[in-house]
Amino acid sequence: MKLRRAGPGDAAALAALAARAYAGWTRIIGLPPLPVIADYATMTGDSSGVWECWIIDGPDGAEASLCLEMQPEGCELYSIAVDPAAQGAGLGRKLMLFAERRARERGYREIALFTNVKMVANRALYRRLGYEETGRVSSKGRKAVTMAKRLDGTRMMPVTDTRYADRRAAYRRLHDSGCFVQPNPWDVGSARWLRAQGFPALATTSAGFAWARGLADQDVSLDQMLGYIAEMVEATPDLPVNADFENGYATDEEALARNVKLCIETGVAGLSIEDATGDPAAPLYDFDTALARLKAARRAVDETGSGVMLTARAEAYLHGHPDPLPEVCRRLATFAEAGADVLYAPGPKTKEDMREVIAAAGGKPVNIIVFADIGLTVDEIAALGARRISIGSALAKAAWTGFAAATEQLKAGSFKGFAANMPSATLNDFFERDGAERKQSS
Repeated sequence: MKLRRAGPGDAAALAALAARAYAGWTRIIGLPPLPVIADYATMTGDSSGVWECWIIDGPDGAEASLCLEMQPEGCELYSIAVDPAAQGAGLGRKLMLFAERRARERGYREIALFTNVKMVANRALYRRLGYEETGRVSSKGRKAVTMAKRLDGTRMMPVTDTRYADRRAAYRRLHDSGCFVQPNPWDVGSARWLRAQGFPALATTSAGFAWARGLADQDVSLDQMLGYIAEMVEATPDLPVNADFENGYATDEEALARNVKLCIETGVAGLSIEDATGDPAAPLYDFDTALARLKAARRAVDETGSGVMLTARAEAYLHGHPDPLPEVCRRLATFAEAGADVLYAPGPKTKEDMREVIAAAGGKPVNIIVFADIGLTVDEIAALGARRISIGSALAKAAWTGFAAATEQLKAGSFKGFAANMPSATLNDFFERDGAERKQSS
């Protein structure tokens, strides 16, 4: 590793490297991270000792960089950038260790950093390297997690446990008795609206989020999904959020466990893992593999000590199984014995089938999904013994249905599709009040 101090002549290379390194995160966040728009000419030209920028050169130019801001009140690791072509070689970790060494050499007792709330994988990496979350801050339209590490080996006082523990405990209590409805927002606005309606918990919708990003369901990447989940958790800091985590975005058990821990890093109160493969040729994992994956997810949750609730999903109804009811019941019974906290089989639409699914769970909480008008009410489903009702992408589809219908009318030369529109004042008044409440509570 050839590491050198950057000078004013390196400013353009540092900016270009940051743009390449953070390109994926820019798409996920919706704005370029601050290192992408930093003034590297000022930073590299600084003679006061506040800024230090360092570069690792490769055969084709700068491969990685580190920038430190060293103020009298503290040392901040401002940025680390690694060219996508050089990622996976450990350069980022080496630069972080070098940053800590430089902080010690300059007399600091701790080092701090900021990372966007949606950069979940980075947050998890920093935690593995000994950094603890110390707070949240908003700047230039971006919400950041503040983290710090003491350089003498002692631990910072973390804030994460209390921030999420109360919501996780409340979510678990919701499953103890009765039945509650858990709707699924796809962006901050829909999350805040649902919160205001008094729902006790929310869940993400992979399909709703995908459509809002111009993608098909299951075409969302792991980092995109983690960013969305983190955004929903941040949008409703007083409500538990359950993550629709599909099949864990992994095929092997080790990667599945790693991704489950990343999902927990977002602050969710619960997450679901399904037994679908994502492969149309073999849409369901075989029984033994599905069970092994569920056990891997269970171990991962337990290793975090987070208290996050694990929901096991049996997907036979959704993937053309010739006899789905006995198959989902067989799987749910085994998943319950293997440690799933909640059982869930999307598809049953009749009371009789729902009863069988609930019975298969052996007394553990069951989630029933209703994504269409199936002729049953919340009270009727609750009377069957369901603990939780989710609606998946139904609200997102309702929004798209109204949009598409109005578009068809407009194409035909009519504005009748707007007849039932909510007044702008209703929405503006709501978000104005809601925004004031959020500022007051932050």
